[in-house]
Amino acid sequence: MGRFVVENGQIQYDRNESSMLDFLRTTPEAWGRLPSRPQEVAFSTSDESLHRRVMENFDAALRDPSTPLIAHGTEGIRSLSLGNAVMLSSWLEKTVALPFDEDLYASLLGERIAASASRRARGAKGPAGLA
Repeated sequence: MGRFVVENGQIQYDRNESSMLDFLRTTPEAWGRLPSRPQEVAFSTSDESLHRRVMENFDAALRDPSTPLIAHGTEGIRSLSLGNAVMLSSWLEKTVALPFDEDLYASLLGERIAASASRRARGAKGPAGLA
């Protein structure tokens, strides 16, 4: 139902007026543009990278087990699982529930990897001329 753009220290959310999938299935235009309206998202940030702080904290916790973690591994697994569910949903062209069928995901991912390796072996180029 929209997209997020992060740039210049701001997050912009462009909320679609309808579902992108519905729009793509029904628009007669080859390059149609889905109507949306921008909404700014408030958040705070610092000069220091959040990812860097998490990694430095993890390192400190390994060296001193009394150091409390600011991000536990379960959170990373949840993020990865959500990203994988988005890809599986796209491949199946339907909504998937969490937790999803990991065996099905692995099988479909393997097919895509094999197809990609096969294309590279034939010398096919990907986006921007990349093999």
